[in-house]
Amino acid sequence: MPALGGSARRIAEGGNFPSWSPDGSTIIYESGPWGNPKVLSVPASGGAPREIPITLKASEPPLVFLFYPSYSSDGRRIVFEANQETIYVVSAAGGDAQRIAKGKRPAWNADSSAIIYSKAEPGRNFSLWQVPVSLAEGKTAGSAEPLTISHGRDTQPAVSRDGKLIAFAAEDVSFISRRFPSMPKLAVYWARHSPSPAGITSATFSVFHRMGSQWSMKLLEARQFTSGKSIAVQTQCS
Repeated sequence: MPALGGSARRIAEGGNFPSWSPDGSTIIYESGPWGNPKVLSVPASGGAPREIPITLKASEPPLVFLFYPSYSSDGRRIVFEANQETIYVVSAAGGDAQRIAKGKRPAWNADSSAIIYSKAEPGRNFSLWQVPVSLAEGKTAGSAEPLTISHGRDTQPAVSRDGKLIAFAAEDVSFISRRFPSMPKLAVYWARHSPSPAGITSATFSVFHRMGSQWSMKLLEARQFTSGKSIAVQTQCS
């Protein structure tokens, strides 16, 4: 559809996460059932979709989910998120994908010399990171570096055309962990998410039960409540 609004024109069916090629001549998108996702390319004017074949190395888990494919600025590479929050890069013509990072919602920087993403490794709290990438080789060209440090999740980065600014979505999350002296084998973990625009806050209570030196977790209660109201949670430990 026109950038300023107007009638939309159907280009393809059964697709998600569309993204333009650098010259605007084609659109790539994800399509296919769970367990067999594909990246398809279709002319921007319409026509028959063409599959961009993607394979993972034998050491990687099978391709089950695929999200957010997008071209590099020179059109040579495609970055995408797949499976359990893992980011890959593949040739625009298809082929073996190269693992880039553990994370989600990848985006190229302005000149595609790096990929910006929400880091999914333990302890990183989904902060934004940047990893340099070699377009010639389709793999990392250095160590990843943090861009944000926050108390919540930073995701969905979008880089300005001149590369000077990054827009992203952020969510504040606070954590409380308590152990009870009278019940040394029980601990309660409380994750409180920041209020939504409607003033609703969600809280998740998890119970940790100790067996020897090991702790196991069980979700006790997840509930939404209006900010300012209290919640009482009761449980028994046998």
